[in-house]
Amino acid sequence: MSAILKFIILDARCGMVTFRTIAVSIDSGIQAESTSASMQLRDHPLMVRKSGFKTWPPLWTTTHHDRNDNPIGEIGTLQQVLTSELLDNKIFLFIQFQGFRYMGSMRFDDLAFCSQVHTLLKANMGLSIKEIGDMDFPETS
Repeated sequence: MSAILKFIILDARCGMVTFRTIAVSIDSGIQAESTSASMQLRDHPLMVRKSGFKTWPPLWTTTHHDRNDNPIGEIGTLQQVLTSELLDNKIFLFIQFQGFRYMGSMRFDDLAFCSQVHTLLKANMGLSIKEIGDMDFPETS
């Protein structure tokens, strides 16, 4: 005899909810691996705006007035995450890369998704931008 169990799991590090389904046999224990309705943050469909603009990775700009470079990609280590009451669908990120500080921003069409991403970023300051992009993030319906 077997049963399908569905769990809702709250990740205390970032406040994210994931869904897990596990097939269990009453006679022999767990039969199948758990499945998750999640994907890597960088691949989430809401990371692309309705206009088609991709918000990940952010576009980086220097914070030094005497430098004129804009590195590209999943680079650096996340140091700071900010939002503004005036721009409630935008997140500002500050990274350290090759000894310099850079700023990027991400704007979203979905305010709830923006808030979830903000929570995830705040909980993972100190990690590389690539590591954050690799993180599992719940799919939306």
